[in-house]
Amino acid sequence: MTSPLVTINSYPAISFETLRNIANSVGVLNVKDAIEFLEESGVPEKNINQQEKTADMIYHVLKPLASSPKDEDRELLEKIIIQSINPALYEKSGITVQGLVPKYNAWLRLDNLQIVKSKDGNFILKAIDQELKKLNADSDKEMDEAFASNIKEPVLERISEIRYAYKLVMKIIDDYSTNSTSKETEINDFYIELFKILEKDIEYVHAHIGNYFGKADESAEYHDVIEEQTPMAGGYIQPYVYQDEHGKDILYKPFLNLYSAQSEMEKTGEDWDYVTKRMNACYGVLEDRFHRFGADSITKYPHKEDIDQIEKTLNTENETRDDINGSLTFYIKSGGIIFTAPSGDSYEAQLRPGSNGYLLLQYLISSGRVVPYMELAKHLNKQRENVDSDEERRVRDAIQSVRKALKLKNNDDLFITDYGFGLSCNSIIKRTE
Repeated sequence: MTSPLVTINSYPAISFETLRNIANSVGVLNVKDAIEFLEESGVPEKNINQQEKTADMIYHVLKPLASSPKDEDRELLEKIIIQSINPALYEKSGITVQGLVPKYNAWLRLDNLQIVKSKDGNFILKAIDQELKKLNADSDKEMDEAFASNIKEPVLERISEIRYAYKLVMKIIDDYSTNSTSKETEINDFYIELFKILEKDIEYVHAHIGNYFGKADESAEYHDVIEEQTPMAGGYIQPYVYQDEHGKDILYKPFLNLYSAQSEMEKTGEDWDYVTKRMNACYGVLEDRFHRFGADSITKYPHKEDIDQIEKTLNTENETRDDINGSLTFYIKSGGIIFTAPSGDSYEAQLRPGSNGYLLLQYLISSGRVVPYMELAKHLNKQRENVDSDEERRVRDAIQSVRKALKLKNNDDLFITDYGFGLSCNSIIKRTE
């Protein structure tokens, strides 16, 4: 039977979030058992980083397979996923198929996939029948409408506040990842404060809605492994509005705080694009809850004054940045640069394509954020062949070469150095002159 992953015309075939969840689940194995499992599944030894922790090692095997357009790689990905629910792997931990399959399906559903038992008794990966999915969705809608009519206004106020607060968190992350700021401490405080509001509001909503039932509704739990011909359970969300039907929290908090953002991403192998996609997905669910429960009619909520003040401060910060920013035009074909400083003075220079100054500007413009020395250095040429020169010195030398070429005045610096290196202005790349 052809793997359903082969027919998927998107990359990755399975989202990285789902792969990370699966890798974390298999991560209960020790490294030796995990390596043996991967090799028996057909993964070449050279593709297994045996120095990593089990979960990371599994994830870094799955990720390139999901990103590959090759049929054999996608078939291997399915094989690994199916083999990873084999109870023989987890003899020491007591994990069962009945426990693993529902958990996997909760993750795979995001990719319109599920694990089912075929007619011959084997587990297979199967695309979700969209017609059956629609029927379930219609049924859920009727159930939700009946349920929503019982929600009291104080709960709706929290549902409304959750949506607005998270929208501001997204704005903070977007601004922080793409711009420098002189109010870093204040912005970080806003991030922490908003998540405190979000977590308290969600706790309040769950407590009050749970009281309508007297306990958590058990219909959201799987008790049997799904058979191939059986439709999936729908998107039942009561009584815990901000968890999925398997009790998994949907509120995505990307970082402990903004200061730890870079180090946390380096540990997980994630980047700002991944964080943005996860936050957008989370906000989509919050937006759904907001409209589904009729909170769009609410005009006030408990922390409205605080949230409005945070929004006002963020908007003021953006307006100030727009007022003081100059502009940089970078001609990628010839290496020409034109810098209009905040003072109004204009500077022009010619950089040799391939030089460190050229490579540095090209990366900073495309990255659009402040980055640490180590990240910048890996995009630059080494100063002497086969010599691993000091990363910080290499970056500083490249920056100095650009400053020198532009003949900048002291007050018109192109670069900012608050907590890394970035550009002090708006910038564009032109491919040709």
